[in-house]
Amino acid sequence: AVSKGLLSPSDGTALVTESVSYLITITNPSGVTLNTVEVTDTFPSNLEYDFASVSPDTASAAGPIVWSNVGPLDPGESTNIMVTFTAKSAAAPATNSVAVDLGDGGAPEAIDTGDVTITDPKLLVSKTLTTPAVGPAAIGDPVVFTIQIQNTGSTTITTLPLSDNHSDCLEFVSATVGGVADDPDSSGGGVLLWNNLGPLTTSSTITVVATFHAVGACNPANNLALVDSAADVNGDPVPSSQDNATVVTQAASIGNLVWRDLDGDGVKDASEVGLEGVIVYLDLNNNNSRDANEPFDTTDASGAYQINDLAPAVYEVRVDTD
Repeated sequence: AVSKGLLSPSDGTALVTESVSYLITITNPSGVTLNTVEVTDTFPSNLEYDFASVSPDTASAAGPIVWSNVGPLDPGESTNIMVTFTAKSAAAPATNSVAVDLGDGGAPEAIDTGDVTITDPKLLVSKTLTTPAVGPAAIGDPVVFTIQIQNTGSTTITTLPLSDNHSDCLEFVSATVGGVADDPDSSGGGVLLWNNLGPLTTSSTITVVATFHAVGACNPANNLALVDSAADVNGDPVPSSQDNATVVTQAASIGNLVWRDLDGDGVKDASEVGLEGVIVYLDLNNNNSRDANEPFDTTDASGAYQINDLAPAVYEVRVDTD
């Protein structure tokens, strides 16, 4: 008689790359000694042979495994063999069989099987720049990224957090998940976080569209989508996945010199020095007064100023005389 039982994993479900161990027990139920007892273990491609507690006479990673003779076995005597494999691919289940042949040239005298379920939770994150389709984005322009998360594994993913890490040159505006408005659970510090976009069934894809405004000049502005700490329906961890997309953001700037034009010709002569500490501002509402929201700069020792991170436009440049 022969029996085959699964030792580990104890719950009968293994992740790909985990170890799977069986205990084979061969017993002589007869009243005579069995001198020749050949044992053959056959397993599917979902498993790869690692080692056994009793060294086989024939073995390979793909099998079968053969012990030419584990005898003699006296009446009522038993012997045990522990066999360990590595789970290689998903199966529901992977069936492993063992046969005992007494060397009489006939069919095996005893056969038993053992099953294990093998799961392979995994996902794929892809991220693309949707807007602008061509060319850089100017300050104030919309910048849109599309994130797709595909369940490429064998189990439903029930816990699915997504973080979207964006450049300081981008300011978050809004987002949709699956075509429905769904802003992240938290935002700030350059990170958008959705706590759980699950469940996501096998072969399914969820799409997240995130819209930003360009607020600074970056070449490029990086944007990274990351799924980490996900878990499947069995509570098993899902390997992390990420993808990055970039956009070039461009900003206009206005700069020049402030100097005392002694001869009034509008040209800075060599003898005319720049003025330090002068506030130059952009009069956005053209009211001849510097308001709190209006960009400005203070001239340096040479009289130079430069106001950066501007959207392309026509501006009124004034000196704050207050």
